[in-house]
Amino acid sequence: MTTFAQIIEGAHQNKYSDVHLKDGVGIFHRKGGRIFRNVDHDVAPEDIGDMIWGTLDEIRQQSLAKRRKADYALQINPDVRVRGSAFYQRKALSGVYRLVPTKIPSAAELGLPTIAREFALRPRGLVLIVGPAGSGKTTTAVSLVNEINASVSKHIVTVEDPIEYLLRNEKSIVTQRELDSHVVSFEMALKASLREDPDVVFIGEIRDLDTVSTAITMAETGHLVISTVQTIGACEVMDRIVNMFPSALHEQIRTQLSLNIQGIISQILLPMGDKSLQMTAAFEILNPTFALRALIRKGEVSKIKATLETSVRDGCLPMRMAVLQLHRQNVITDATRDKVFEYMR
Repeated sequence: MTTFAQIIEGAHQNKYSDVHLKDGVGIFHRKGGRIFRNVDHDVAPEDIGDMIWGTLDEIRQQSLAKRRKADYALQINPDVRVRGSAFYQRKALSGVYRLVPTKIPSAAELGLPTIAREFALRPRGLVLIVGPAGSGKTTTAVSLVNEINASVSKHIVTVEDPIEYLLRNEKSIVTQRELDSHVVSFEMALKASLREDPDVVFIGEIRDLDTVSTAITMAETGHLVISTVQTIGACEVMDRIVNMFPSALHEQIRTQLSLNIQGIISQILLPMGDKSLQMTAAFEILNPTFALRALIRKGEVSKIKATLETSVRDGCLPMRMAVLQLHRQNVITDATRDKVFEYMR
């Protein structure tokens, strides 16, 4: 019978982005944003639950039993790593596995503008990478963290759920901590990290009030904080963060953000213009100029969008312009360009 490792290795060879295992149903994969049933493996549907259970260590088995879900990462071989999520649906165990490159791509390889690398090398503040689920936010964030790692002598602390990319000590030293395995919560890990002499802190994802509050405090106290937020748009993320707080604190939080934001990268994945089912990323960049900081403080999102359009010389890049650049380079088709513009209206 085909093993779990063989399924993942096959997905790696075929350049699938995700593998879905559904107990009693079968195996599916994703490529180019589309889901396909996999018919290449001789795994009986009723054996899939046992296969997923066998990938869990004792901590994750306990998490699955208690919370009915478990998030984790697995190193399949030196070249293949996955981020997994095991959960129950229709009383059956299922798992979804995202393939994670073992080599961390550089900012240039991702197609990030030069200004994005500069965000990572700023001495303090908050750098946010935002986008919808599955858009590659973590890859972009870790790429920036690795730019720091390779360029300057710092102490980098990461708090992740789970650890996706393994960072080596280069010019910097790196401390990577994982939810459940090493820490109880993001909030506790971040507060503890203040006593661990960090220069840079990477938070896998800002999900709640406690995490964002601690992140802002760390940015204010001289640390560079890099994190991801699941939302769409460099401008919209401001409202997303502010609305995590009670309304009485909104003005204060906007002021804190206006002073501490060092850069925002918003990204979406788009199908490429060829027939390979490959995807490419379009990046919107907000470089906080004096005018943009003033608008962030006032909470004027519509004006932020307009100012972004007129601040290209200051390193900003509106999403519309990023999409047009990909179209002019024949990376995406007319249909893809038009679909994005229709969505943006």
